[in-house]
Amino acid sequence: DTQKNEIQSTLTWKDVVDRAPWNAIMLCTGAVAMTEALNQFGFVEFMQSAVPGIGLTPTSLPFVAAFSCATITEIASGVATTGLLGNIFIPADAELGFNPASIAMLLSNVAIGTVTESVEAVEGCCND
Repeated sequence: DTQKNEIQSTLTWKDVVDRAPWNAIMLCTGAVAMTEALNQFGFVEFMQSAVPGIGLTPTSLPFVAAFSCATITEIASGVATTGLLGNIFIPADAELGFNPASIAMLLSNVAIGTVTESVEAVEGCCND
């Protein structure tokens, strides 16, 4: 009777401790911490207000976001760049009428993925 009330999970804390890639976990939490620090200093809000002011159009926004992402990943990690630029470009994306998921996918593909992986993903989708 007591076993029926127990919740089964697919991932336990022991599994996380034993098998998790801690370097990736620390990288993600560091990206969140960096973005939060920049948010508290007002940098993210400043950039969010500046992006619409430079006259981005629905056509130019993805190019500016991708170029910014590719440039920043030369000096910062891809996860941190995606976290930072996501906070800046996703609101601008929504304001222009895009689905915010589209700019999130663009940023993550440019920052974390490679061109080869993107091409393989597209080819795999087209060949099915």
